[in-house]
Parts: sequence; structure tokens; C-alpha cells
Amino acid sequence: MKGMLFESEELTRKRINFLIFFRFLVLFFLLGLVVLLEHQMEGGLIEIYPPYYYVVIAGAAFLNFGNWLANKFRLSPAIHLYTQISLDLIVVTLLVYLTGGISSTHPVLYQLVIIYAVIFLGKVGGFYCASGASIFYGLLIDAEYLRMVPSFSGQMVDGALTAGFVFFRICVYILSFYVTAALATFLVERERRATRLLVESEKAFDNLSRLYQSIVESVSTGIITIDKRGLIKTFNRAASTITGLKTAEALNRPLEEIFPSLPENESNSPTERSEFSYKRGDGKTLILGYSRSPLKSERGEEIGKIILIRDLTELRQMQEAAEKNSRLAFIGQMAANLAHEFRNPLMSISGSIQMLKRSLPLKEEEMRLMDIIMRARDRLEAVIRDFLLLSRRIKREVEDFNVSHLTQEIVERLKQEVPEAKKVNFLIDTWPDTIFTGNREEVRHLLYNLLLNAVQAVGEEGFVKVKTRKYTTGEECGIEMVVEDNGSGITPEEKNLIFEPFYTTKEKGTGLGLSIVSTIVQTYGGTIEVESTPGEKTRFTVRLPYYQKSEGD
Repeated sequence: MKGMLFESEELTRKRINFLIFFRFLVLFFLLGLVVLLEHQMEGGLIEIYPPYYYVVIAGAAFLNFGNWLANKFRLSPAIHLYTQISLDLIVVTLLVYLTGGISSTHPVLYQLVIIYAVIFLGKVGGFYCASGASIFYGLLIDAEYLRMVPSFSGQMVDGALTAGFVFFRICVYILSFYVTAALATFLVERERRATRLLVESEKAFDNLSRLYQSIVESVSTGIITIDKRGLIKTFNRAASTITGLKTAEALNRPLEEIFPSLPENESNSPTERSEFSYKRGDGKTLILGYSRSPLKSERGEEIGKIILIRDLTELRQMQEAAEKNSRLAFIGQMAANLAHEFRNPLMSISGSIQMLKRSLPLKEEEMRLMDIIMRARDRLEAVIRDFLLLSRRIKREVEDFNVSHLTQEIVERLKQEVPEAKKVNFLIDTWPDTIFTGNREEVRHLLYNLLLNAVQAVGEEGFVKVKTRKYTTGEECGIEMVVEDNGSGITPEEKNLIFEPFYTTKEKGTGLGLSIVSTIVQTYGGTIEVESTPGEKTRFTVRLPYYQKSEGD
């Protein structure tokens, strides 16, 4: 369909149907006008012969119906349109002839055909139609003037027209046909160019809009906009991920309803940055950083606010862990130095007591005092050993050992240490062939401290449950140890402090047990989780990956 203005053949067929409908309206109007004038004007119509006129109108309507059928049965649109133009020129020529020829007012219909030819077929179709109209009109008027056909024009019959007037009339109409084609072509092509530019602009805008939407949805920062009333108007994917809310759940809701703890902007600065806590629907509390800035229109008027949010929970936890590790490193270094300073005097005291016991005849009371000194020495030695574990200043020997057997040994030892007045039921759930690669003494201290902490948390009667088994997560595998008790539990405030060195709630505790547990877990790159309900139970879950030997071990 070269030269046609429509990109889609289906759209072109629809417009051809519209053209056919419009032609029916024109034919009906012309027929109605002639019928009305014939019956209303006295003496009939001058220079119109109605019977032939009606036949031409009926024939044109029949041809128009044929055009509809051809369009319905998928005739080529280009061939169809050129055929319609040719037939329309013939019909208009007949109407001009039957309505007075040179004195007819119907040549204006040629111009209608030219206009639609330009609309559908462009410049080529327009000038084809103008040329055809010029030829048909010129031949008709010449044939009338030369008496080659009967004339319905009184001027032609009376011979009142000169050859010069007829020639001038033909030239004027031919000029009007080509001028109409040129003007229609100019206007249609201008409209076509404007339409193309509009389509290109719309595509560019759509592409820009999609790019903007893609950028907004792809960034890891939550982007929220609100209007002047504080209602949320945009809520991107990152904001949905952070808050756990679907976009549809947040749109058109007040901002303070979604973020009740978001502080008001009390500063004079247009851009505000700070942090606030946010509790999600799943119960998890997050630390969110936010930036709030005015949202302005093209004219610079403030139409709302734009709020950027980021989840800083993990970052703050890392910062706290780094600060804690820094404190532990300092305390560990100090503890190691003190341990070495204490160990030598303790060895001297121990050696001296043993020599005195062998060389002196001691009474029973004196022997009891000597034993008290030796037990105090053993306790100090244990504290020194804990200091060295805390500072990681002990020699690490890696081996494969059975965690189940080790657990049984520790439980048997604790059973001997539990006071007779205290009834503690130990529940052991271990896989029999759980082999772990690591330092046996470190794992012993870890399990012993967790179990001892559980025993101390239990009141006069209760249970302590220990469970060990292998775990595999992706490419990582190791041992999982769970210690649970039904003791007094841990408050949320205490949960943040239990791994701090020297923090204890027990009268005789040193506050080093859980600190050592945390240090050993960090040594292996493992994890430790604490779940506790005050007054009901506490569960420690430790995961240690198999030890990977590194330089310096």
C-alpha cells in the first residue's frame, strides 16, 4: 500500500468503511434535496432531469454497496481505493451532466473526491484524482458545447455561450482541482508529520517513563512520595521489601499510619536525615535511616514530600559487633597479661603448700586449711584458663572427635556438681555418630558453660535439654548444639548484655562463661541465637562450621 498514510491494513479497511458510509450519506442528501426541490418549486427544476438523476443516484448507491462487499472480502486496499476514486469521478461527471453541465453546481463534488483521495492515498492519489476530474469535466463540457451529447443546460441549447467562455470555465475548474489537491496534500502531510512526531514523542515519553519506573523499582533504597495531605502516592518495590507491605496496601494511606515512629521535621533545613525504629507485621523491629525532602512541581511549588528509607539494622548490628569485638580484644589482651602475671605466683603457692604438707606434721584442722588454699588455687587457675580462652592465647589442636560422647561426659560431670537439694532432669538428644572437626577443649568449654548456665537458671526443680546434630546449609556444614532450660528466663534488656565480659546476675559468677562461648563461636565463624521467655524458658542455639585451619594455628 505504497503512498497510503495508515500503518495498519486493518485500520485502513475500517476507514474505507467509514468512507463508504459517508458516501451513502452524501447520496441520500443529494437525492432528498432533488426530491424536495422538485415537489416544492413551481414548474419543476430548471436544468435537472430527475428520472436520469435518480437512476445515477441509485447506481452510485449500488456501486457503494459493492465497495463494501469488496472491502469485506479483503480486496487489496490500494486497488480498492483507486477503483472507488475512478467510479466516483464517473458518477460525479454524470451528476454534473444531468444537472446542467456547464451551469451545474455539482462540480464541487469533484473536490470532495480529491480530498479523500489525498487522505487515503497521499500526494499521488490526490493528483491522480485531480487529473481524472480535469479530463472528465473537460471532455463533458467540450462534448456539450460541440453538440456531441444532448445538453440539459439552457445556455448551451440557446447558443448563448462563446467558445472563449467555455474554455475559461474549464480552465478555472481544472485549476481549482489541482489547487485543492495541492492544498489537501500540504495539510494532510503536515498533519501526518505532526502525528508522526506526536507518536514518536509518546514513544519517547513511554520509554522514559518505563526507564524511570525501572530505575525506581530497581534501586535498593525505598522511595516514597506523599502529597500535601500526607497521603502516600508512590511506594516502590524496595520500600515494600523493607516494610513487608504490598504497594497496594500502602497507597493513599497517611504516612504516619505506616510509620508511626517517624519523627516530625522540626529543623529549618529543607532536607532532613535521621533514623527511627520500625516494627514490621512479622514482629521484627528494624532500624531505618531516612531522608525527607520537599517535592516540587515544574513551577517550583511544593506539592508534597519525597522520603527515602534504608534498612540500617544489619549495619548497626555490625557496628555494635565491631565495637564489642574491639572491647573484647582489649579485655582479652589485658586478661592474658594478668593471667600470666597471676599464674607464676599461683604455681609458687601451690608448690609451697605441697612441700609443707609433706614436710610438716600437720593437725587435722591445719590440713583442712591447706585443702581450702588448694581449692582456692584451683579456682583461680580455672579463672586464668577462662581468661586465656577469652583472649585466644591458648594453643589450638584440631582433631576429629565425637560430640555425642563429649556431651555425655559433660552431663555426667555436671550431675556430680549439682547440689543434692536441687533436682535437675537432664534430657539428652544427640546423634550417636556426630563427628566434628575442631578443638576438643574449646567445644568442651562451650558446651560446659552453656549447660552450667542452664543448670544455674533452673530453680529447685526443672529440666535441662541438650541436643546436638549435624547441619548443612548450602556449601557450609557443621554441628548444631541446642541447650534449653525451663528456668527464670532472660529479659530483653539482659539479652543485649549476657555476652559482655564480667556481666553476671549470679552471686558467685565471674561473668566470663557466656563471653567465652561468644568468643569460641566467633573463632569458628559460627552463629549463636538466644530465644527466651522471662519466667518460662531459655534456648541457646549454636552452629559451628567445621574448623578450617589457617596460618598461625
